[in-house]
Amino acid sequence: MLTRVRAEVPQGVTYGDVTGLFADAGARVIATDIDEARLAALCEQHPTVVTVAGDVATPEGADALIAAAGNRLDVLCNNAALIEATVLEETDEALWDEVIRVNLTGPFLLSKRALPLMLEGGGGAIVNTGSPPRFVATAAGLPTQPGSTVCLG
Repeated sequence: MLTRVRAEVPQGVTYGDVTGLFADAGARVIATDIDEARLAALCEQHPTVVTVAGDVATPEGADALIAAAGNRLDVLCNNAALIEATVLEETDEALWDEVIRVNLTGPFLLSKRALPLMLEGGGGAIVNTGSPPRFVATAAGLPTQPGSTVCLG
């Protein structure tokens, strides 16, 4: 059983950094990405990480990732995001659909599939990260939010 670990996560960390926090705490980590080269680089940094290449915003990709967990899943971290800096009048429907597919459909598909496995194991945690509003706030000269806190366990 993974013990509770608390880590302050500053702005600008990568998913590789957060993956390392989990792996270093003794968790069995399964990472996914549509970019196989990025997964290979992640494994070089953290050799214990299991990788599954695919698009988790598709039912097949979500199924593959959850299947890799086997019979136990304690934490699901939905961290995929697509950010496109554009203005409404220049945003076409195809871009809108892709942003919604990646940022909302992917977490929905994974959470829906993870929940039964977590409940069978006695519980778990689903962590959803989002595209922080600091990108917009920074561009507008407004104050931004401080770093986030991640609890593993």
